[in-house]
Amino acid sequence: MYQRNYAWGEGEINQLIQDVLDYQHSKPDQTYYIGTLVVFERNDGSFEVIDGQQRFTTLTLLTFALKRLYAAGKVTVDMGWYTTPNLNFESRQKSSDTFACLIQGVALEHLKTDDYNLDVVNGFSLLEKGLLALGISLKDFANTFTKR
Repeated sequence: MYQRNYAWGEGEINQLIQDVLDYQHSKPDQTYYIGTLVVFERNDGSFEVIDGQQRFTTLTLLTFALKRLYAAGKVTVDMGWYTTPNLNFESRQKSSDTFACLIQGVALEHLKTDDYNLDVVNGFSLLEKGLLALGISLKDFANTFTKR
């Protein structure tokens, strides 16, 4: 196990959203560079994240949030393609269970118990709140995030 528990809070999450927005406006025709992810390929073809797990976890949660907002009709960018999380926590069952519930659309109030990773639930909640605050810019944000 290389990584600490998920720890991104409001500051880091809002900064990520703002970074994507800034990029969307300043370089609309370029691919967005999200940062470095260091991985180790296992014998079974899966990858173990060595460095960048906090960012990767947050990006996965952001995709969950966009998917949920799409299902609720609040974003028009089709997120139906995202059906299976590409992140698993082998040594943190609570985190894996939390991710499974989030992708299934379980209501957040049901996940605020000791059976789930409350830091992950809080991160998701902050992302969803930040995305909703974008208002009409949400469609453009979703396009930038998923396509660039």
